[in-house]
Amino acid sequence: MSRHVILANVDVVPECREKVLTALLEHRDRCLREEAGTLVFDVFLALDTPHRILLYEVYEVYEVYEVYEVYEVYEVYEVYEVYEVYEDRAAFDIHLDGSSMVIFRQQTMDQIKDMAGGAVILAVDAADPVTLDTTFKSRKKMIAILARVKIKTDSTSHFLEVASKLVAASRTEPGSLGYELLRESENRYSFLERYVGEAALEAHKKTEHFRTFGRQLGDYMDGKPEIIRLESVT
Repeated sequence: MSRHVILANVDVVPECREKVLTALLEHRDRCLREEAGTLVFDVFLALDTPHRILLYEVYEVYEVYEVYEVYEVYEVYEVYEVYEVYEDRAAFDIHLDGSSMVIFRQQTMDQIKDMAGGAVILAVDAADPVTLDTTFKSRKKMIAILARVKIKTDSTSHFLEVASKLVAASRTEPGSLGYELLRESENRYSFLERYVGEAALEAHKKTEHFRTFGRQLGDYMDGKPEIIRLESVT
């Protein structure tokens, strides 16, 4: 079963950040508690840009059905028919129509002026479950790194081969809470790295797999990666 991944920036007016965060965190908790298809909902603050909130959300993609009830009356007989229409639908779409989203919109309707812009989607990815870690629902305090990279033309396949090895090895580290590779566009990717703390991040940088695969990845990158340091909000 595949997953639908959303990575988004939300900019808020700095003095109104706490008000927007409160509503957002309540929304996150409802989604994780009530929506079976919501697997991960992380809320981060960008340490170098205090007014920026980053959202990392993962949803199931599964088959659902809709039931239509049709009543037909023939003289004294009532005929009851049920039609089932099956379709593929991301839990994200269901999330957008859910009760928690309705509450969140109502709470923030008068606060839209406090947001410097709408959510800017960085990555929308239909990720293979083999390369996506959803083993915990996000309530843990953590630090994170978002590394955004641009890939040289015709180097994507080589980049992905090495990157998958780095992802797999990094997830085995005791201080790792998640290590994902997300596609932003045809030649742009993001690594989202989550750690239990600063010491775990520093330990990651000293590992042989980071040094070896990191050097190899550099051969396929078009310029230096953009590094954004994040801290989760619980």
